[in-house]
Amino acid sequence: MLPRQSSITRVIIANYREGNRIWINDYHLMLLPVLLHINPKLVNAPISFFLHIAFPSSEIFHCLSIHGSLLCGILTANLVGFQTASYAWHFR
Repeated sequence: MLPRQSSITRVIIANYREGNRIWINDYHLMLLPVLLHINPKLVNAPISFFLHIAFPSSEIFHCLSIHGSLLCGILTANLVGFQTASYAWHFR
């Protein structure tokens, strides 16, 4: 997962212009907000993350070895959205 996100990060950094909003979509890019935020060029860039699937229950989420990194990635975004209110239920 990380090598692809690193490639995407390089493309975003190269193309970002002041005033742009960065939109990140779906679970396979959950780490991307934090990877972008640590770059000095993007530290103040508005980053949005949108999840199209239901967020897992805390019992399931905590079974993932990288659950802390995934949560950090999502929470680094300035705006987090979900497809439906029920999909956001376990994220609350």
